[in-house]
Amino acid sequence: MKFSPRSLLWLLCLSLVSCVPGQVPGWTRASLPLQNETSKYLKTREAVQSKRQCANAKVIDTEVIDIYLERWTLDSCGTMAKYQVRFIPTRDNLYINAEEEK
Repeated sequence: MKFSPRSLLWLLCLSLVSCVPGQVPGWTRASLPLQNETSKYLKTREAVQSKRQCANAKVIDTEVIDIYLERWTLDSCGTMAKYQVRFIPTRDNLYINAEEEK
């Protein structure tokens, strides 16, 4: 998933300050627009790729691990799904890469 330079600027600005709570529970360095996009991405991924086939997943926690790495936890129809989310800045865009923790 790629984002505009504006989204990248938000992420970089937030990486220079302490984490603050936002729209999703827990602590993230992502801007509100980036939180929305990441949440949509993870929910869509859960609905399409997960063996749980849950259409009503929701973000229940976020945790900063490193400057561009976070752990996002979803409640996927009663099952906790934890994702390592990387925000990867490039020259022109920002990509979200998420891998489910086993």
